Amino acid sequence: MSHNLGSRHAVVVAAALATACTFGGDGGGAVQSGSGLGGTIGEETTATPNTADSSSAGWSHSAGADGTSSGEEGTRDEGTRDEGIRDDGSTGERSTSETSSTTSAGSDGDSTTGIATETQHLQNVPFTDCSTPLWCYFGGDVSNGTGVAQTLSECFTSTLTPPFLVTSVQYYVAADNADVGSFDLEVRGWNGGAPGDVITSVPIASNAIANGLNAQVLRVPVQINTPGFCVGFSTPSGLLLGFGVDAASPCGSGTSFQTLEGTGGCNVNNAEICGTMPFPTGNWCIAVDLST
Repeated sequence: MSHNLGSRHAVVVAAALATACTFGGDGGGAVQSGSGLGGTIGEETTATPNTADSSSAGWSHSAGADGTSSGEEGTRDEGTRDEGIRDDGSTGERSTSETSSTTSAGSDGDSTTGIATETQHLQNVPFTDCSTPLWCYFGGDVSNGTGVAQTLSECFTSTLTPPFLVTSVQYYVAADNADVGSFDLEVRGWNGGAPGDVITSVPIASNAIANGLNAQVLRVPVQINTPGFCVGFSTPSGLLLGFGVDAASPCGSGTSFQTLEGTGGCNVNNAEICGTMPFPTGNWCIAVDLST
């Protein structure tokens, strides 16, 4: 199988594979991203591989009985592009929190009787290098993802007084066949520890995104009733979609999680990335905008 990582129009071609399948650990990393912006959604809708023995720390599993994996060719339609990207990578800080407020006038025009609105932007890493996806792949070839079903979450704590709204999400796609299928953007509750239950799930067509930075504006904002919450994605089996972690920035423990539904080492449940140290290690390149 070949996987064109730098293309906005990646196509997965069926190929016989007899090698072992590795996720993280000393067996290698994942892929690289291009630059592009994803489409708007609403209520409708890892770096150079490490060639050391994959049996050491990390996640790995063997290929199927015939050692093969396949994908479908398809035509990619250009999705609507959202130019409202925020990238705070120049700050060099591990986390970013920006809060602002505005006041709307009351019915009599007196602003003192209006409603104050606060907004906040949160991201746990500065997006220094998000070109490395954290996923399960075959035999040390980080460009050769297996398409194992996955769920990932990046968790945040807001200083806004609940309830508040998640209005948009920014994220890096580092590997993407993006020809067929869909995946879900998920917002979950969180009070520390592993992510909680799904509050809202929004389907996204894979041909509406691109390698690189994507911005998704929620036409129906998601209400959060606690200071803590998580945002992430769930991809079905067979969809070769790898999300980037910021491997160039310090990894902040307790906020980045991943579940893989493969076999052997590629079967993990809410693994805390910075604590388990897979390859690559980093917080997910996911950011959110909030509003009261």
